[in-house]
Amino acid sequence: MNDKLDEEQKEYYLFFYQAIQDLNNALDTLVSLKETGNKISPIIFSAAFQFSLIQYAKPYNKNRRLIHDSKKHNLFLKEHEYVTEGFEILHKHILGLRDTFYAHSDMKVRSGKVYVEKTSNGAHVGHTQNIVFGTDEYKNIDYIIEMIENTLDLMDLELIKIKKNLINSKTEEPH
Repeated sequence: MNDKLDEEQKEYYLFFYQAIQDLNNALDTLVSLKETGNKISPIIFSAAFQFSLIQYAKPYNKNRRLIHDSKKHNLFLKEHEYVTEGFEILHKHILGLRDTFYAHSDMKVRSGKVYVEKTSNGAHVGHTQNIVFGTDEYKNIDYIIEMIENTLDLMDLELIKIKKNLINSKTEEPH
């Protein structure tokens, strides 16, 4: 087997294994939050919940490769392969939140406006904006947990195939 192809397969294995770990981190955090409920600080709860959704989204975003001369410069999971039927809208919503709110400060989400007024007491600057708490999706926690569990089931099956391919590439006779 071609050494470059072999290295790409190994790299994909590492990426895929890390993706499973990220999804397991998200799942473990969500299950823990569901079990503890309001027994922890709201600040810690909010941070943990947002972290779990960022962990969920990581494998679906582009990840830089170690092999720079590869034709594929980034690794990411393909939604249509791992998001089970009925969860596509929730999945896309979470990825959108990750990209606009959880991991970035997209101004569209907050829709802020600045006001500058001159009054008899001098000039004043004020603003208004949406308040976003980051835990609004908690109402969907059971669906999110189920979606991640379904994804992990599919990924576990794929991981077996990836390992078999790596083993087979090592046991093939050189030409």
